Amino acid sequence: MQDYRDRKIIPYTQFAGKILYKASDLEKILEENYKSCRTG
Repeated sequence: MQDYRDRKIIPYTQFAGKILYKASDLEKILEENYKSCRTG
């Protein structure tokens, strides 16, 4: 996650010393980078 923040790939908020992400932003990143496995 640190790398994604550094490369400005994912938005975040820093609050009370913690890094917070929107679940929808995380889901979007996961869906965009999903690679399915071939079986058979």
